[in-house]
Amino acid sequence: QVTSQQLELWLAAFLLPLIRMLAFITTAPIFGHMSVPARAKVGLAFIATIAIAPTLPQPAYTLASGEGVQLIIEQFLIGVAMGFSLQLVIASIQLAGELIGVQLGFNFAGFFDPQTASQGTPIGAWLGLLALLIFLSINGHLLVLDALADSFRTLPLTPDAVRLTDWRKLALLGGELFRIGLYVALPVLGAMLVCNITLGLLARVAPQLNVLAIGFPVTLLVGFTILLASLPFILQFIESALGRGIAMSILK
Repeated sequence: QVTSQQLELWLAAFLLPLIRMLAFITTAPIFGHMSVPARAKVGLAFIATIAIAPTLPQPAYTLASGEGVQLIIEQFLIGVAMGFSLQLVIASIQLAGELIGVQLGFNFAGFFDPQTASQGTPIGAWLGLLALLIFLSINGHLLVLDALADSFRTLPLTPDAVRLTDWRKLALLGGELFRIGLYVALPVLGAMLVCNITLGLLARVAPQLNVLAIGFPVTLLVGFTILLASLPFILQFIESALGRGIAMSILK
C-alpha cells in the first residue's frame, strides 16, 4: 500500500530537482538565450531531472510543509546563482568589447542588442558571440550540466543547502567581471592611449593639421591592427576565464 505522504515525498523528490534545473537553464549561457524556445528549456530540464532524480536521496519533507516551501525557494536561488555566475563571465567579455568600442569611437554606431536588451557596440556584440562560440567549442554546455548534476552532491536537497552555499564566491565574481574585461581590453586600450597622445602632440606641433579629420581613421587602423594581433592571446584568456567560471559555478 502507498500512503498519501509517500506520494507527496515522491513528488517532492522530482519537483525539487526540477526547480533547480529550470532556474539554472533559464539563466545559464546558451540554454537561457532568448532565441531558445521556452518549451525546449522546460523539456531539457524535465529530461535532466528524470536522469538525475532517481540517484538522489529522497527528501525528508513534503512540499506542503514549511520546510518544503523553504526547499523550493532554496532550489530556485541555487539554480539562479549558478546560471548567473556563468553569465557574469560572458558579460565580462562583452564589457571588454564595450570598452574597446568606446575607445575606437563605435559608441556613435551603437545598436540594440536583443540578448542583453540594451544598447551595445559592434565590438562588444562580436566578442560576446566569440565567447559563446568558445564556450561551445570546449563543450561548456556539457560541463555545466555535469556541474549542475554534481551540485546535488555538494548542495543536497536539505534546508541547510543555502547555509552551505558559498555566496561570497558569487560576490567575488563581480570583481572578476571587471578584471577579466580589463585584461581582454588592455592591449587595445594601451595602444589607444599611445595613439591619442601622439595625435595630441601633432596637434600642438602642427596646429594647421586637422587632427579631427585624420584622428578617426588612424584610431580605427591602429585599434583593429592591435586587436587582430592580440586575438590569439585573447582567445586563450577567454577559454581560461570560461573554465574558471564553470569551476566556480558550483558555489561550494
